[in-house]
Amino acid sequence: MAEYGSEQASSYPLGLYIAVYYGGNRSEFAKANGVVRQQVTKWLNNGFYVVDHKLYSPRRNLNRP
Repeated sequence: MAEYGSEQASSYPLGLYIAVYYGGNRSEFAKANGVVRQQVTKWLNNGFYVVDHKLYSPRRNLNRP
C-alpha cells in the first residue's frame, strides 16, 4: 500500500483486486462494472491495477532520478 500524506491509499494489481473483492470471479467483476469478461482479461494481460477503487493502466516506465 502506498502512503500519501497522512492517509493510506489502497493499491492492488487488478487480479488481486478481483480476488479480494469478487472472490476471483472475473465474470462477476465484469458484470458489476458494465464490461464483458473478455475486456477484463485484456486489462489483466496489460497489467492494469486499482488504486482506491479506480482502474489505472500503465503508460510508460519512468526513469529513476
